[in-house]
Amino acid sequence: MIRFLTMALAVAAACLFVSECHAHGARYEVVEEAAGARAYYDNGSPMVFCDVEVLRPGDDSQVFHTGSTDCNGAFGFVPDTTGTWRVVVDDGMGHMVTAEIDIGPEGIRGEGAGEGPGVRGVIVGVAVIFGLFGLVALLYSRRKERGQPCT
Repeated sequence: MIRFLTMALAVAAACLFVSECHAHGARYEVVEEAAGARAYYDNGSPMVFCDVEVLRPGDDSQVFHTGSTDCNGAFGFVPDTTGTWRVVVDDGMGHMVTAEIDIGPEGIRGEGAGEGPGVRGVIVGVAVIFGLFGLVALLYSRRKERGQPCT
């Protein structure tokens, strides 16, 4: 019993003099070769927490990295080779934008801003509306020719 108390006091005394603890020796370094993009909607608000895929140069089927944008719509990665990398940001609700980032021996080059399929989406939407109205007008004219009520 005295041995147990002596050991307990020794451990307690040792714990009092510990000034610093390290957990698994974790460290960090700043990576200057990082590339990234910021995605935003047409109204200027950032695409927050959207899915991101980084595709390798020359092979759109090979995904290099996946993740999500941060609260500012930004996403970064560290490329391991030169070439034109594609960063695809998708919010899962029909909005998608693709950024192309050129990584060369002299550093990172990218277009200042890119545009997603927003304009195409508007054109397709207007075309669908006109198509539906055209179909209704065709059916209306056929009923009118037969002498049937149009209501």
